[in-house]
Amino acid sequence: MNISETQAYLNSLLQNIRHPRIGTVIGLQEEVGELCKCIMDWEIYGKTDKINLGEECADVLFSVIDICNAYGIDLEKVSEGKLNNMKVKIADWEKKYGESLKHRRDILDQV
Repeated sequence: MNISETQAYLNSLLQNIRHPRIGTVIGLQEEVGELCKCIMDWEIYGKTDKINLGEECADVLFSVIDICNAYGIDLEKVSEGKLNNMKVKIADWEKKYGESLKHRRDILDQV
């Protein structure tokens, strides 16, 4: 399922229980908090639960899609535009941050 299909499906799924727009934003905050807790459990307490982490990531994604639906935003269209803008900047980012980020990944992302 692509982004547009997912957005339409979620819109249909939630049509009878749609939150007001501000509720979609508050819902995103709640889901981001749950994702952060999962990452904290993983990184700080050693509870590596990839299934739960994936589910929390999906909850955040669906909350973002819900916000887009509430405000009439075509997420696929704006995502494509954003990716095209990023492509132009990647070479510069690699020069500025590539080595530093590689070094930090080597230190922080040890398994």
